[in-house]
Amino acid sequence: MPTKRHKYQDYLNQFLDCPPKYFQEVERKAFRWVFDDCDEESFKPALILNPLRNLVGDTLKCLGYSLSLFNDKESALAKYQSLVKRKASLVESLGNKIAEFDIDKKDGVCSEPELQNFSHFSIHEYEGIDLSKKRINIVEIFDSNGDFKR
Repeated sequence: MPTKRHKYQDYLNQFLDCPPKYFQEVERKAFRWVFDDCDEESFKPALILNPLRNLVGDTLKCLGYSLSLFNDKESALAKYQSLVKRKASLVESLGNKIAEFDIDKKDGVCSEPELQNFSHFSIHEYEGIDLSKKRINIVEIFDSNGDFKR
């Protein structure tokens, strides 16, 4: 049974106000870039996957232990395409599909979607939560030729 302790609490303890007080428990649909398996590895925060990633400042480092999500499939795809068009090798670290799932209040605390940033939002999960098991749909990003799906 999940507790109100955050999944990466030991890391979060090094920052003041992490997660920020404005993060709230919510119920909403969420979309995340994932790999073929769509397993737990696709649901690890940036600083867990790459602890040496250079994030400057406590606010960004705190967010580095949260999961990046999007409010809708179109926004997730648009942001993905904008990143991969600039640097194709990012596919190896971002994934190649989009998972759709529902966030419940028992899953963690979230920021509000940032409309100016492709409706991106973050979640600091509670300990014991595995969002990879909540997926309800997987959307292909690429067609059989390796081009972005339309």
